[in-house]
Amino acid sequence: MKNKVFSYAKAQVMSYAEDFFITSCGFDMSKPRHQKMMDEALSVLSAEKPEVEMKAVCSRLGKDAYSGGKVVVGDVEITCNGFSRIADEDVLDVYMCVVTAGDWYMKEATRARQQVYMDTWGTAFADGAKVLFEDQLKSTLADDGFLSDPFGPGYYGMPSSDTHKFAEILDMSLIGVEVRDSGIMVPLKSIAAIYLVTNNESVLPPMACSECFGRVDGCRYCKNRDMAR
Repeated sequence: MKNKVFSYAKAQVMSYAEDFFITSCGFDMSKPRHQKMMDEALSVLSAEKPEVEMKAVCSRLGKDAYSGGKVVVGDVEITCNGFSRIADEDVLDVYMCVVTAGDWYMKEATRARQQVYMDTWGTAFADGAKVLFEDQLKSTLADDGFLSDPFGPGYYGMPSSDTHKFAEILDMSLIGVEVRDSGIMVPLKSIAAIYLVTNNESVLPPMACSECFGRVDGCRYCKNRDMAR
């Protein structure tokens, strides 16, 4: 599989996006005020984005792409702290992907809160599409394969500027994504990730946020927060 494109419709991603949106906003849906705000956010989404198409492009790099704690494709080397505990012999396969939810800028928002809602929806739909992609990938694995959490620029110690390296390996133009000189991907609601398939789940590092000591009660953006209580 090289530069394979996946597409996801709004209806496919909506339930995931709603969950991500509620968590990101810190809403308690048992509270009437938060219910009212959620209704407003859904109205803004319906008016501004009646249809949404998320896309992903993915290449299977093969297990030989992982060597000595690095992903190596030709002259391109990618590493991060999360690879440090994973031995070459534990890796069965390597996948690289970029997921995008497109442009979510609201040009004529009447209130700042509406623009915040749209921005948060964009992130939520990108995250939701990533989950759908991961589910598809998991469905192709053999019974003895374990899919890692995504390793990507800005996570597990991987430099944010490594988006340029992803662009050297993946044809992001197939889904309308480009990398600026700064390393920022455009559209902004885009996610770059490497997935390792291993023969042993215990060698995979925990999700980065789960060991964060920044907040005693956990970050409101962290999906592990409720599980940790």
